[in-house]
Amino acid sequence: MVDIKLLKQILQAIHDKFSSIYQKVLKKDISDAQEQTVLASVVLIFQQTQTFEIISIANGTKSVGKKNMSELGNLVNDSHAEILARRAFKKFLYDNLNNPKYFYINDLNKYVQKFKVLFYTSQTPCGQASIFQNESKNTIAISSNCIQEQNVEIESISNNDAQADDQKQKLFQNTGAKYYSFLYDEKYQVQKDQQSNILRIKPGRSDLPQDSRSQSLSCSDKIMLWNVIGMQGSLLSELLDKPIYIDYFFIESDGNNIKDFKEIVRQGINVESRLKGKFKSKHLIESVLKWRKKPISKKYVFKNPPIIVTKKYFFKLNRNLSQNKPKYLDQHIVYLSEYIDNNGEKKEEFTEIINGSSGLKWGMGEKGSKIPKNYPFICKYNLYKAYCQIKHMSSQKSYLVNKENSIKYNLIKRQLLKLFRENIIDKKQYDNFCIQEQ
Repeated sequence: MVDIKLLKQILQAIHDKFSSIYQKVLKKDISDAQEQTVLASVVLIFQQTQTFEIISIANGTKSVGKKNMSELGNLVNDSHAEILARRAFKKFLYDNLNNPKYFYINDLNKYVQKFKVLFYTSQTPCGQASIFQNESKNTIAISSNCIQEQNVEIESISNNDAQADDQKQKLFQNTGAKYYSFLYDEKYQVQKDQQSNILRIKPGRSDLPQDSRSQSLSCSDKIMLWNVIGMQGSLLSELLDKPIYIDYFFIESDGNNIKDFKEIVRQGINVESRLKGKFKSKHLIESVLKWRKKPISKKYVFKNPPIIVTKKYFFKLNRNLSQNKPKYLDQHIVYLSEYIDNNGEKKEEFTEIINGSSGLKWGMGEKGSKIPKNYPFICKYNLYKAYCQIKHMSSQKSYLVNKENSIKYNLIKRQLLKLFRENIIDKKQYDNFCIQEQ
């Protein structure tokens, strides 16, 4: 388990860095960001030295509707903070595979990681992890100023007592994420959104036209997938010795019922918890990790990272956004730390603003958005370009072709999704692009 002192340092460093970025980029005080609601970060931990590096930070709550999706790979369709932070981390991985600080190459010519991954989020991911029941009608108080780990309270990490007041909040909370079948089910029933063990799409108004709804899975569902197939994606899975999993899930809470809170989060992001009512453990393994009763690959597992809870530090308003939101709330900041890339060149820390509603760089018009140099640095096109560079390969083959070559990764992902008995929409048309030769 991570040292508590190190956790405090990580939490403070994330918030200090984001506060600095927010003021520098948006020219606003961080107190103006309260309605932005979600902050996420990927942090690498080096256990031998008890040191850490913040790799990516992002904030955001928006996603792109179907009618605005592109077949060029030039958009970021899902701009929720957790997803943006992970996409920036993927960019970091592509650029650092040959950096001995982070990887070494084994006898099978595969890259082996030399770090642990801590994934931080300022609130529960949308979807299953955000459903809080209140069967006993109990209430929970705003959390005291501490980190809690394995249900043990430790010393304060901050002197900001203003966030530890006497307000109380009901344990009951619904998710706004719609069940997946909502994409093609005209007989929408709002109560079905709150059922357990279903897949969901991103939150949104139920009265939106079909072509305006997000096609993206909820953050709970995506993190659940990462806990089986890894954070690295399909292309990198062919280069790595094993998937890169979340080793520690670090999350803020505004309540003091830590045991129940952790169980709700686990229910949302852990596949065994999600499906324990439908499948016994052995049957679940057979259904996901085996093909014709033989292991698909021994490197894939059901990862169940420890959930570490800290008091609510930022964005106390959660997702209760006001109706008259200022325009800047569509501005989602994505930060990538400085590092030495595969060519030994130092990359300065990089910050980009994504328009969460369009998936484009902030301020980019429709005409300019189709020019590759104007694409967001974490869009599929640029991540695929990074893959082609690390492989020293021609980019004439489409992203889709190379993605489908990751047979084991894709098989496990498909088998996992099938367990939820949803008619998953085929989105291959959005992956059939090539890199334009310069």
